[in-house]
Amino acid sequence: MDNLRSLSSDRMKQLFPESLIDLNNQSVPSEVDDHYTFLDKNELPYEIEKETKHKIIEQLKNTSWNRYPSAFYPELERQIADYSGVGKENIVIGTGAAKLIEMLFNLFARKNLIVAHPSFSLFEFLCRAYGINYKNWELNQNLEYTIDNLPEVEADSVVVLASPNNPTGTIISEELLHYLLGKYSNSLFIVDEVYSEFCIYTLEGLIKQYPNLILVRSFSKAFGLAGARIGYLISSEQITEQLNKITLPFVLNHFSEITLTTILKDSNILTDIKNKIHQLIRDRDKMFDAIRNAKDTSISVYDAHANFLLVRFSKEKHFKKVLAALQNEDIKILDLSHIPSLTYSMRISIGTPAENDMVLNCLLDS
Repeated sequence: MDNLRSLSSDRMKQLFPESLIDLNNQSVPSEVDDHYTFLDKNELPYEIEKETKHKIIEQLKNTSWNRYPSAFYPELERQIADYSGVGKENIVIGTGAAKLIEMLFNLFARKNLIVAHPSFSLFEFLCRAYGINYKNWELNQNLEYTIDNLPEVEADSVVVLASPNNPTGTIISEELLHYLLGKYSNSLFIVDEVYSEFCIYTLEGLIKQYPNLILVRSFSKAFGLAGARIGYLISSEQITEQLNKITLPFVLNHFSEITLTTILKDSNILTDIKNKIHQLIRDRDKMFDAIRNAKDTSISVYDAHANFLLVRFSKEKHFKKVLAALQNEDIKILDLSHIPSLTYSMRISIGTPAENDMVLNCLLDS
């Protein structure tokens, strides 16, 4: 019966990092009920067209499911490179951006790690889960990146940030990033850029100029392929050569590979996706203006460069009233009030025009 006994607390601490044991279980919403309006995970509100789905399904039906998918993806790398405006040698493919970020954190865990805050919660979660020491690069009061708040960058530092940043929607200025990449040329900069398609500028043009830059991208957001779990990295050939050595074969399944290949090789599908992105940006800006021009000065909104808005309230009573109104309408948003620098704040994904009107009614009429 010895094997049925539970492990002692001391034994657990010997097996696992104390930082992991002290960590709370992840609480990710699991509702899939269609009666909810999901504006909490920054998904594209528009589906892939049915005709495109039928093309993908027909190819899947003719695929041997008892066989492994492709071990590596030279043709898909070329397609992604063409889409991103870089060379095939600059691409690393992975199972979603989050998995690639996890790979990078494990790889550089022994470096002097600097992580933007507040930013994508996965960054600090991975540090705590794996017992990785890190310092925070705190955003300023306007939730902007500033050189004044940057901790000391040593020769072996790895600086991790997001632009557009999640959950603030703010971006790092091109001028500041150029300065940092040049000044700290012996350090590595990892920029989560999964919302790049919604931004006024992207950073892939810097790859040839700065070999110490890694961009993290995803097809989950702008392409509406959150269910396919496909991410990729863009970096210099020297870096991608090393990263590909630790990228396992068969990381994409048949569905993911066929879906993305089908979309990237069809100019009509790409045009449709671009039109949906432009529509979402127009809807985002319209919603932003409506909140910015609200008569109630206790509500504010930050400049938006992604597919969501960061909305903040100066009064707790108003904040809770809006949360209750959203809940009554079965609208899911992300409550950020647990973050000290984002008190009485919420992140709201941009939805369809009808969904956005529902949100505005809750925000401005509560």
